[in-house]
Amino acid sequence: MATRLTLRIQERISRLTKSEQNLAVLLLENQSLIETHSATELSALAGVSKATTARFFRNLGYTDFDEARTQAREERNRTQ
Repeated sequence: MATRLTLRIQERISRLTKSEQNLAVLLLENQSLIETHSATELSALAGVSKATTARFFRNLGYTDFDEARTQAREERNRTQ
């Protein structure tokens, strides 16, 4: 089952910058990273700046990284 984060990424990926797409691909390949890593750690793994990571989550419609992480954790808890 696709998560809301995955659906948002898939819907908007073509409108993201190349750097934001790098982060999108990282999260599509390993969705649990958002639950276990900080925004700074995700930035490093994707090879993008922290500012790019912040813009990425805003471009997906979240107020910030923490909102996306909370949503991912809530979805995981509902399915367990």
